Amino acid sequence: MKIASTEEMPSIKKFFPRIKNDLTQLTWDDYVNSGVALQEALERKVMVIVSDVTLYYSTFGKKTRMSLKMSPDSYGNEGMTLEQFMKKVADAKSVAVKLNFEKIEVFEESIKVLKAMSGKIKFPLWLNAVTDHMEDKDIDKFLSLCTHNFRKATISIGMLHKGQTLGSERRYSAKLVTQMKDTLIRNNVTQRVAFPVIAPIAADSLDTLPALKHVHGITDSALYPVHEEHWRQYVGPTRRVETRIYIEVIAQGNGGFPPGVILTAQQDKSRRE
Repeated sequence: MKIASTEEMPSIKKFFPRIKNDLTQLTWDDYVNSGVALQEALERKVMVIVSDVTLYYSTFGKKTRMSLKMSPDSYGNEGMTLEQFMKKVADAKSVAVKLNFEKIEVFEESIKVLKAMSGKIKFPLWLNAVTDHMEDKDIDKFLSLCTHNFRKATISIGMLHKGQTLGSERRYSAKLVTQMKDTLIRNNVTQRVAFPVIAPIAADSLDTLPALKHVHGITDSALYPVHEEHWRQYVGPTRRVETRIYIEVIAQGNGGFPPGVILTAQQDKSRRE
């Protein structure tokens, strides 16, 4: 089903009015990097697709060519270029997109492609920095580039930066939460933000995570807990962090669902528990 949208980078709820704000109705597909995977996702009418962007170098004689591609999928299908991917999604007019970037250099190159499509990205766009191996200066650059170039996109960075670990307690400490808040404030972030966390660790961090609801300048934010197994047991605990939770179900070709799903808790200011 094609969805008519005249707004550039609308929110998920605006783009999918048929879910009537019931975010549990969203379906997701991960690792959609090849043309084959994208076509299958579109045929299954998946609502949100997740892809990883990588920088490739190829040498012809004395010349080295650089190109942005989506990572190859697990079946060995070669990834499309970012430009091909974005154009196909724009033509489909039916899905939202989450793009993952593990290196700041990849995101910097991607800006050129995304900016070239200005006015054509009439679907929700989520830009995510995988920060486990990123230094603070690179994270700052990612956020700065997002706020200056893609103010309507949803953005996210990881809780951990390069060299950091959760420690033996396996919880999100007040120090990590403060680091997240300070990083966003320092870079003048005011747009939609998601906070990626691991579901069971989030459930053990109920005394610290609620502080993420109060970041100066940000009025639309979401907790994004991820865990691959036994996710249902964490729905109850995470409800104490935020008041609305939706489940991102990764759709499968056989119509079923894998053990792993993604839980997202989003702030609902209209009610309190």
